[in-house]
Amino acid sequence: MTRPSIVLACIGVLAAATSFAARGDITLVGQISPANADQFCNVWGFERDGRAYAVIGDWDSGPVIVDVTDPTNPFLRKRITGTGVFGFDVKVWGNYIYCCEGWFGHPGSTSRAINITNIDLPIITATFINAHAFSIHPDGYLFAEIPGLRCFDLNADPTPAGYLWYDGTTGGHDSTVDVEHNRLYDFHGYSGTFIWDISNINSRVLLGSIVDPTINYNHSGDATEDGNYLFLCDELALGVEQDCTVWNISNPAAPTKVTGFTDLTSTIHNLYIIGNFAFVSHYSAGFRVYDVSNPALPVLLDTYDTAPGRTGDGYDGCYGVYPYGPGGIVYASDSDNGLYLFSVENFSGVPTDIDDAPAIAKTARLLANYPNPFNPSTTIAYEVERGVDMSLAVYDTQGALVRVLERGRAAAGRSETRWDGTDAQGRRVASGVYFVRLAAGGAVDTGRLVLLK
Repeated sequence: MTRPSIVLACIGVLAAATSFAARGDITLVGQISPANADQFCNVWGFERDGRAYAVIGDWDSGPVIVDVTDPTNPFLRKRITGTGVFGFDVKVWGNYIYCCEGWFGHPGSTSRAINITNIDLPIITATFINAHAFSIHPDGYLFAEIPGLRCFDLNADPTPAGYLWYDGTTGGHDSTVDVEHNRLYDFHGYSGTFIWDISNINSRVLLGSIVDPTINYNHSGDATEDGNYLFLCDELALGVEQDCTVWNISNPAAPTKVTGFTDLTSTIHNLYIIGNFAFVSHYSAGFRVYDVSNPALPVLLDTYDTAPGRTGDGYDGCYGVYPYGPGGIVYASDSDNGLYLFSVENFSGVPTDIDDAPAIAKTARLLANYPNPFNPSTTIAYEVERGVDMSLAVYDTQGALVRVLERGRAAAGRSETRWDGTDAQGRRVASGVYFVRLAAGGAVDTGRLVLLK
């Protein structure tokens, strides 16, 4: 969506008012460590009925759902346990949590799809092949790695029983979906990194590969918004070896390495890029934010150590990061200490003019609200491709719910609703930046609102 210059100017004024904090500074907003956990692993997020949730994997016990609607006061909503349910990796699509064991430690273990239509009464469905990690295309395609790379069609079967295709290998590790450029980045462990064109999901095309002997293990990563640079994490890098290398993939058939960065004593895990920021879980070093506005010169902006008792290389500490929370709230999981919720200076969340968040699907989208900036009211337009259950809600910049504008069944096509600048109790809210969040049929889209007085 187009963001008028007047909106950007107003946001710039608001940012200038808080110029005492440097760009990229990390601020702890909230934290919770649910009891009776074995080891917290990856973290993901979803929204339902105007509320925001984080899902944390617990390796030997299964997923934990935390209500983070008010990020200053997160609370445990549901712990999901059951025979054969593990939470090494967790992802969410529609009304399902997908979790796996990680492919080691439990012979014969499997992956699970958990129906959370009723969050308080989750249904653990039939098993499917185990994996180490998942990524999910918002149009409903799940990619599972180890053994090999498999693609499952969740539209046909959200449980799921059978896969669309399998690459026939025994290796692999993780993948990242690039919706904007119809690509899948396949981080295939010891074998290299492979760039796939998935415009036709049934007939993927290999665009290029990265096979570099200085990379010990092609673990994970993400691309810049323009699709020209890929940040590739090496989880087995030690000492002076580069934890993350940056590759120019403007010609994916011939990737070239342009730079990299190193932590001498800590292991890197996951990395996601939104705009000019890279958000990194760096185990014993903690949660980190990099400026990647110049991909050839990434700059570390700030670090928050989630596990100050942990030092050195290893796989404990800040395990996962999810930078797609409402209002720009970033979720980070720590193996010992549970869930952390952060705000990052000058980061307001997923831009509204690109399909950057994994949760954004083409089945539902916000249109430009008008007027914007506004006083005293604005009209918010949205459209969905088919009739689905939906919610439309307004949040403040801290991710706190201000008001649910609509909730129920949306008809296919274009709809409008009006926000008069009041909260759920009918009180006028303060001037400033707010976020409107549309959640419909497993899709999520976010827009900025500027209230002037």
